[in-house]
Amino acid sequence: MYLIKNNPKKYCISNDQEAFNPEIKKCLSNTGSLITEFTRYWSSLPKVGFIPDRDDFLPERIPGLLPNIVVLEPINRDFLKLRLVGSAIETRFNQRNLGGQNYLDFVRPIDRSNVSQAIFSMIEYPMGLLANLQMGTCKGVFSTGNLIAFPVRNANSARCLIYILQDLPVQVNYSNQDVNSLFVINGKLLSYIDIGAGVPASIKPI
Repeated sequence: MYLIKNNPKKYCISNDQEAFNPEIKKCLSNTGSLITEFTRYWSSLPKVGFIPDRDDFLPERIPGLLPNIVVLEPINRDFLKLRLVGSAIETRFNQRNLGGQNYLDFVRPIDRSNVSQAIFSMIEYPMGLLANLQMGTCKGVFSTGNLIAFPVRNANSARCLIYILQDLPVQVNYSNQDVNSLFVINGKLLSYIDIGAGVPASIKPI
């Protein structure tokens, strides 16, 4: 289990995009409006040790983003629990009640170790993550786009949560109709994001 490194000082970043950490602002240059809006809201929250508290993350402030948000609770390196899956994501993949399942079950076996390492690295340092995502679904649809993820402190647990916004605007049909579950066909890390604590030189792209 990872414990979050606490900083007793709580601070708030302006929600003005010009006040974004330069690393965050740079990452937004080639992303869509959903990712920008999500990042703007996360950046505006008060923080302890560079991480906002879950109690300060108010879903009613970003109703238009909720259908595209996934919340992970990293239990251990083999179990990334899906705490919440937005309705647009469930509809896109024609699956319901994904909450409680292991996110890694939907990742190609060859990629699971790297994905788990990336999630726990986000918590340990802490930092954000921007990635390109390509997914296949049981509807026979191939979706591509980006995701951005940031840590959020869980007030009721020593574990940190990971809030993810998926923006997959490109969808095309593909020929394999035998796929019966959501799976990540290919995920490419574009950048770890410095949220104030830096990005260690030892961190390698996945």
